Amino acid sequence: MKKRIAAGICTILAFIMLSKSGVLGALMIFVLVGAIPGTTFSLPAGLMFAICAIAALLITFRYTLISFIEAVGLHRLTRKHLAYRERMPKRRFRNITHPQA
Repeated sequence: MKKRIAAGICTILAFIMLSKSGVLGALMIFVLVGAIPGTTFSLPAGLMFAICAIAALLITFRYTLISFIEAVGLHRLTRKHLAYRERMPKRRFRNITHPQA
């Protein structure tokens, strides 16, 4: 819990520092308009669309692949556990039945 609070505070402080220095504003102008910060050049709309689309695809593929890899790992661990249970010796008194009174 302490680590999350510290990470949150550091993130908020970094965000405040970037907003006060003007970096976030320059980044937003670049993303929205395509104006390269510090120059008089700007990128064409088609190129900016391609850059944003590629970034969105990369982010989507990253999270999709991570969930797929986790699912495959869970399936592998399940099979490993089931194989382990099959190799275990049968217990003599696994199911104890009580005599009826």
